[in-house]
Amino acid sequence: MPITGGLDFAPPFASLAGDAANDIYFPNNIAAEDPQIKEVAAAYKAAYNDEPLNKVFIGYDSILVIADAIKRAGALDPVKVRDAMEQTKDIKGTTGNISISPNTHRPYGLSMVMIKIEKGQYITKERYITQEQQKQ
Repeated sequence: MPITGGLDFAPPFASLAGDAANDIYFPNNIAAEDPQIKEVAAAYKAAYNDEPLNKVFIGYDSILVIADAIKRAGALDPVKVRDAMEQTKDIKGTTGNISISPNTHRPYGLSMVMIKIEKGQYITKERYITQEQQKQ
């Protein structure tokens, strides 16, 4: 019987749960086969001698957005950085091309990936993006 859940089923869950993890479906921000994931994962493994968890990629993207906003603001002034962050458009991150809505202050345009665990492997089934996520 299939089971659905959240990011608690992301790696290393399947290796810890064994056969009990089969037929679990969950949405994720990333797909392991995405080229931008492989580059960051390799750098993480080289630096820490460990497999990166999902939150590594979200954290990486957060730093990309913040660093870009600081650079465009030209100063560490909080108001200028906030204003620059509101203008963030199409920063290529590990979770996709990140844009920030000046209206909601949230990212938009990002998709989610449906993952299935089969025989201990994480299989990307399909990528989804809602109508709401396609616009600001």
